[in-house]
Amino acid sequence: MASIRAELVTAQAHDSIRNLMHAYGRLIDARDFDGFAELWTDDAVYVGGPGSHTLVGGAAIANFLRDTIASNPSGVGEPNFHVFFNEEIAVEGQQARATSMSAFIAPGTSGAPAMVILARYEDEFVHQDGTWKFQRRIVNGQLPARKVAATTQTTIPSPHLSTRAVTSTSAASHAHGDPDRTTS
Repeated sequence: MASIRAELVTAQAHDSIRNLMHAYGRLIDARDFDGFAELWTDDAVYVGGPGSHTLVGGAAIANFLRDTIASNPSGVGEPNFHVFFNEEIAVEGQQARATSMSAFIAPGTSGAPAMVILARYEDEFVHQDGTWKFQRRIVNGQLPARKVAATTQTTIPSPHLSTRAVTSTSAASHAHGDPDRTTS
């Protein structure tokens, strides 16, 4: 009987954590940043991808995302929304870890839905005051890859070949969706 009860508690924790993970996107998409701030512990840590600043606390995280979405540096069309998938959750008592994926969808150039960002989340949770909350979230941008600013082709002499063409590219980061600046 104790093992059945333990399995039930674990199943309920998985369900609550999955709901929390989905609330993250639902509240951002609704632009409910006050509600979004409540998903986090007071000392929660958010890292928006390599090179991003580390944010601490639900209010700071919510304000950062509010400001980023409001400024819309990449001109992402609306409506836009998150789709979550591939959740893997491991519960250990009052703590849990998870990985998941997210696609950020917005209207493309033709108006049809287009994936703007694909991200991988690495999460830590804590059961606090009767509810599960984010303790830590690391967002790793998967797509798009860095945009290429310019491509040029130059012919240079080679001592072993008559000539050879070399294509060079220079990468330029883009504000929303850059793997080094992923924020959703």
